[in-house]
Amino acid sequence: MTGRLLILLGYAAIGSFLAVPPAAHAERSWEQKPFSYISVNQDIASVLKEFSYINDIPLITSEKVQGRVQGRVQGRWLDIPCGEFLQKMSRLYDFDWYDDGSTLYISSKSERTTQIIPLHNHTLSELKTVLQNLGLLDRRFDITPGPASDTLAVSGPPRFLSMIQQTLLSLPNTAHPARAMGNSSRHLTLFRGSAVSDVIVN
Repeated sequence: MTGRLLILLGYAAIGSFLAVPPAAHAERSWEQKPFSYISVNQDIASVLKEFSYINDIPLITSEKVQGRVQGRVQGRWLDIPCGEFLQKMSRLYDFDWYDDGSTLYISSKSERTTQIIPLHNHTLSELKTVLQNLGLLDRRFDITPGPASDTLAVSGPPRFLSMIQQTLLSLPNTAHPARAMGNSSRHLTLFRGSAVSDVIVN
């Protein structure tokens, strides 16, 4: 992750948020790139692997994503935006896709879960703003207040839930502020794809 994004996370955590217009999800530049492909009786994982290779997008596909692409209609795409290709494929073959900014994750819709996650003394609106600013928020998947006052309920694919948890754990703990002792800097750690980044926020 770049230093700019990490600094943005630190500022967002202490209340200096940027206004970002709502969107279904954080659209990446590759989603508008035209994509053409003709599949002849290929399994879904192979088609997605070719999509990843052609567009130079790191991709991880769950073993639970199964099936074959058959027929002239289902297996023929000409100059279709990459994002639209994934949307159509996900509807036809019942899978979710989520881009964490480093890797595109494909998982079966059967892998969707709902988890109750502690907010660690942060607010739901604060978390959503941080996620939006980092390009991690995806409104196709639900983030709602949990059963207790300091919790939230998150529903979605495994990688989405993982990024919510990691982002929350990376925010400074506002409940027990450290006593100023010369240096009041705080460390933020965020895991994104295979990268682990640490930044000091003053």
